[in-house]
Amino acid sequence: MLLALFFASGAAALIYQVLWLKELGLLFGVTAYAAATTLAAFFLGLSAGSLAWGRRAERLRRPLRAYAWLEVGIALAALLYFLLLDAYRWLYPALFAAAGDRPALLLGAKFLLAMGVLFPPAFFMGGTLPVMGQYLIRRAEELGRTATVLYAVNTFGAAAGALAAGFFLPRLLGFRASYLLAIAINLGVAAIAGWWSRVEAAAPAPAAPRTAEAAGSAPAGRIAGWLLWLLAFASGALTLALEVLWTRMFSQVLQNSVYTFAIILTIFLVALALGSVVAHWLCRVGATPGRAVFALLTASGLLVGLTPLAFYRLSGGLQYLGADLGWASYVAAAFGRAALVLLLPGIVIGSVFPYLMKLAEARMSSAGRTIGQLAGVNTLAAILGSLAAGFVMLDLLGLWTSIRAVALAYLALALVALLGIGGGRRRLLAALPAAGIVTLVLVPGWAGLADVRLEPGSGERVAGLWEGAHGTVAVIERDGDLRLKVNNSYLLGTSGSAVNERLQAWLPLALHPRPRSVFFLGMGTGITAGAALAFPVERVTVCELNADVVEAARTHFGPYTYGLFEDPRVELLAEDGRSFLAGTERRYDLVIADLFLTYKAGVGSLYTLEHFRTIRERLEPGGLFVQWLPLFDLSHREFGIIARTMLEVFPQVTAWRRSASPRYPVLALVGKVDPAPLDAAGLARGLRRLADRGALAADVWIVGIPLAAYVGNLSAASGLFEPFPLSTDDRRPLEYLAPITERDSKGSRTLEVLAWQPLAAFSERLLSEVPPARDPYLAGIAAQRHPEILAGLALYRHETYRRLERAPEAAAELERFRRLVAAAGDPAPETER
Repeated sequence: MLLALFFASGAAALIYQVLWLKELGLLFGVTAYAAATTLAAFFLGLSAGSLAWGRRAERLRRPLRAYAWLEVGIALAALLYFLLLDAYRWLYPALFAAAGDRPALLLGAKFLLAMGVLFPPAFFMGGTLPVMGQYLIRRAEELGRTATVLYAVNTFGAAAGALAAGFFLPRLLGFRASYLLAIAINLGVAAIAGWWSRVEAAAPAPAAPRTAEAAGSAPAGRIAGWLLWLLAFASGALTLALEVLWTRMFSQVLQNSVYTFAIILTIFLVALALGSVVAHWLCRVGATPGRAVFALLTASGLLVGLTPLAFYRLSGGLQYLGADLGWASYVAAAFGRAALVLLLPGIVIGSVFPYLMKLAEARMSSAGRTIGQLAGVNTLAAILGSLAAGFVMLDLLGLWTSIRAVALAYLALALVALLGIGGGRRRLLAALPAAGIVTLVLVPGWAGLADVRLEPGSGERVAGLWEGAHGTVAVIERDGDLRLKVNNSYLLGTSGSAVNERLQAWLPLALHPRPRSVFFLGMGTGITAGAALAFPVERVTVCELNADVVEAARTHFGPYTYGLFEDPRVELLAEDGRSFLAGTERRYDLVIADLFLTYKAGVGSLYTLEHFRTIRERLEPGGLFVQWLPLFDLSHREFGIIARTMLEVFPQVTAWRRSASPRYPVLALVGKVDPAPLDAAGLARGLRRLADRGALAADVWIVGIPLAAYVGNLSAASGLFEPFPLSTDDRRPLEYLAPITERDSKGSRTLEVLAWQPLAAFSERLLSEVPPARDPYLAGIAAQRHPEILAGLALYRHETYRRLERAPEAAAELERFRRLVAAAGDPAPETER
């Protein structure tokens, strides 16, 4: 019964942690610094709780009743989350105004808020293990066997909670309901434990420790007292450092959605739980404690050192996992690959800390105090390990060398452990970790691990590489074309597609009558943001989440950006754009959101009702919000969710195409607070100005027939999108649906995205629902120009059939396109462009 309760308590704890990381990201920004702030506050609470409640545990006459009250404390403290977050939302604009230009001060304020929100429940969580240990452990010789069972059960529960919170709960229930479920679990555990405690007797005092061992001497096979605390500290730091580094390692080949992060976390926690099982077995078989911990440290170093080699080989040299797999097969493959690489080393490193409970038996004054001290030191070190890995090691050493450094640290600890082990044969024992250190340092096999995958025989080369807290950023050069990639697989833009990237700024700017101020949410290569400088704008603000992306663009893409990095009109910010817009009081004529792949973790927050409302508040009168969408990764379902959500905020939403490409179609949803008919003459003048300046070739189709870029009026056809759910901060369906679409459309091909014929069918349906003659947005345009709009659809159909090598249909659509252009009175442009 009690182990089942402890399992449930561990599950609730990880549900909280996963939800906190997600939801505080909405307020603090989806940045590595914000995540680190959240985790640091959480772990500080756990550490303080372990130490404080561990000291108090030995004075408890009824520990199980105290445990029940701890669970109540977790639930009540967790409820404060809603109150404090509402206060933060109210205070944030004033806080941003006071400290927005001083990032360190603003981060400090966020850390204080995180402490206020997370520290209280984490403080009570930290007390559950020592207090439960105090209740169950009555004699010193039981400490190792019982504490390892408790640790294993609680960690298995944590793995179950991570899996539930990552895969199911927010999707099915939403954030608030999932959070309340975790609170209900704590209250249920408290009720059962409280009922059980009514029949418990006061716990007898533990057996007194043996005098010689309590004094800190080290008989044969035992370990010195100073080493016990060093190992508790080091195992916490190294374990959490590895969690950061291994997560980064798998981000090079995985989809990096909410699901795949949950997969890695679940496998990691299962490995730690199994490590506790191994530690329990060692306690039961009577292994010599000092030599057992020496063996565990040595094995940890050797196995951790092999993980980069195993991962690199299993991934085929950083090849994207499951490119031909559907969703279910992809999830199974991701679980399998992670287990093959991480499970064995995770089990071994996970056995070190719980086995320290066995070593602590000789020094035990009370079970609760001993467990609390060890857990407190271990958790405090975990903060330092995760911060060091994420913000120091990756930047200074890179991924592969950082993992080797952790492996070397384990082997060095094994050698240090020999100093605390009594008895002879130290030289013989030292041979294995010493050989491992020499191998890790000198053997050149690790030098063959590439930082980014280059396609064999393609002539690609790495022109620039940055490894930091937000990911691995690489600039790849191929045949004179520069490509910007993050984490090996995400293409943020290329110099070869500069015209299309510039159109993402030029089309919105041409749609606005007098654009003076522009905000770009996301930057990538900087080509899109730089294109705004071709217009007579007065102020351009660019927010890019990843500082290394900014540096890569500045270093390599400057010639393509119209002086973006030198122009005094430009303000370039390396921070979360959503958080900036929520805090600033500035207003803009245009807010242009970049192409965001909806299946990536955290991106769902950029398509929510609350975010769109914030953008609406930041628009000047007559201002436009432009959200570019990668239709090649969206099914009709995801597009409908985004469209429905935008329509809830903006009275007028229209759709525009960037090009006629059927393989990688890109669409802009243009939202406007003040509905007004299209100024077609202004649109034509803006595009013609670009052609006259030589920025845009005169024979590009959009210059000659700009209305061909118009797809339709979503506001007038809002009934098409009413069946779709809204995307809100509480429920973000895109984060959970888009990853499935990405795999089932590209892998198993059991789902269609809005590309090729499906996009043509959707465009035709939109135009049939609201024909140009009845479209209020086109009220100011002569009916003679309406065929120009239909010509855009014909051009898209022509390109679709041409690339599918269906020559008769392609020829028919080309002829239709020419007839429509002629009917509109326009000269026929060069359709290839």
